[in-house]
Amino acid sequence: MLTLCGSSNLLSSVNYTYGETTYPPQVTSNTPNHISINGSRGNVATITNYSGPTGITKHFDYFDTGNVYQSYDLNGTITTYNYANATSTCGNSFPTSTSVPVNSLSISTVWNCTGAVATKLTDANGQSTNITYANDTYFGAQIHRKIRP
Repeated sequence: MLTLCGSSNLLSSVNYTYGETTYPPQVTSNTPNHISINGSRGNVATITNYSGPTGITKHFDYFDTGNVYQSYDLNGTITTYNYANATSTCGNSFPTSTSVPVNSLSISTVWNCTGAVATKLTDANGQSTNITYANDTYFGAQIHRKIRP
């Protein structure tokens, strides 16, 4: 993708690299209806943003299901997306927690697999937010957060 100014000078560009095989996919277990494949899944592996001669790169590793396993920022710090088990992650569809590199912080989510919606979120400070839904269509969420003094 290219961004040009009014006089057609290049201001910035973004390069997407797909299906790199440098990092093999992480293997999952007990994923329903999952068939392992060999080779590339066509996921974006590297995104490089250029606004000059050098670029800023972000890299992604994946599970064999195609979900993101880890992302690496421009400093090489790693964010990990955790799938505790096939039950709490709705068949390895949604991560139950995300570990960020800053002071070993983590955020977590509890999922309702019927509606594919979050029912509880816990932020990096340990603050929990409960989410309830008016009916089985899972629209009209009511958010309840207990604020600590």
